[in-house]
Amino acid sequence: MEQWLATYFVNVYHHRTHKALGMSPYERYTQGILGSPGKPGIGLRPRHQDGRQIYLDFMPMEERTIQREGVVINHFHYYAPELRPFIGSRSDGPGNPPRRFIFKRDPRDLRSIYFLHPTTQIYHQVPLAKMERPAISLWEQREIIRQLLAMNPERTRLTEDVIFKGLDRLEAIQLKAIRTTGKVTKAARRLLGGASKTVRALDVLPAPTNNPAAGLPAFPPAPEETYAVEVEDPAPLALFFSDVTPFDELDNGTSHA
Repeated sequence: MEQWLATYFVNVYHHRTHKALGMSPYERYTQGILGSPGKPGIGLRPRHQDGRQIYLDFMPMEERTIQREGVVINHFHYYAPELRPFIGSRSDGPGNPPRRFIFKRDPRDLRSIYFLHPTTQIYHQVPLAKMERPAISLWEQREIIRQLLAMNPERTRLTEDVIFKGLDRLEAIQLKAIRTTGKVTKAARRLLGGASKTVRALDVLPAPTNNPAAGLPAFPPAPEETYAVEVEDPAPLALFFSDVTPFDELDNGTSHA
């Protein structure tokens, strides 16, 4: 889906005429950089060299206090040595409330969050306190919580252990369905990361990178036991693009530039 969206925006949307602009977004961008008759451009801007910083800048943000046990986000506990100087920090405002810090997370893999150092503005990877936990996405976490509450509406406290036990059950159900029917449902395809024609049932989400400094996902080697599932070839992108309504037509011509 990410590849689909990137292809659509870069190769289709940016080259279509935008009603509010009277030209394509690409043409307006080119004019802004290189200039147009009667209006000089701003010139090419310096290129950012730190791809990791940009990657994390665009990730969803959470603000949390830092306690002795680290940071808790949606029932998950995270800890890293970089948090120690900020444990129990308080703000300078009235009453000196606990200070809240910025954390970023990739919703596709909740095994780590990223602490934005308030002074250096550099991100530091903060893994789950129990680093042996398997990969889990935000959508899987939400589904597990939904199922747990559906089974027991009176439940007042969800723990990290309970959620990961739910993940084990969820994956077992998906794998059993694949083995039984040979079909991959939409939910199972997301669970398995099925982007290729033949997906392997145990190749799920990315494992942590071998380079701690990078802090970005890397894909694990194939496990020993796999189950090949044939998935039909996706329809050509052009078929999808032909039915996509440009953004400027979704809000009666309001500009999104």
